[in-house]
Amino acid sequence: MDDRGQRLKRLAGPYDEGAYLSLLCEAEGGNPAPIVTWSKDGSLIDDTYFRTSQGSVRNELVILELKRSDFMVELTCQASNTNLTQPINASVKIDLNST
Repeated sequence: MDDRGQRLKRLAGPYDEGAYLSLLCEAEGGNPAPIVTWSKDGSLIDDTYFRTSQGSVRNELVILELKRSDFMVELTCQASNTNLTQPINASVKIDLNST
């Protein structure tokens, strides 16, 4: 989701270069509770998550200032809870307005 609570599908934006970006990833259920992480083009960039008052697990990825190099970068949220099951993930690409 973006910071306005809109569910994103495949593409986030377009945003202006220099803009602040906040993306939320939330997972529900699972025993044990899932670990929720963000990766950028396959490399882990954020593994901080917390349990909400509703019992889901959330990770908020914050990019303080989007750069031209972020254009069409793929960000992937992954929820996993054991080595016995396949993780679930969702990805979005960052779209930027042309300058």
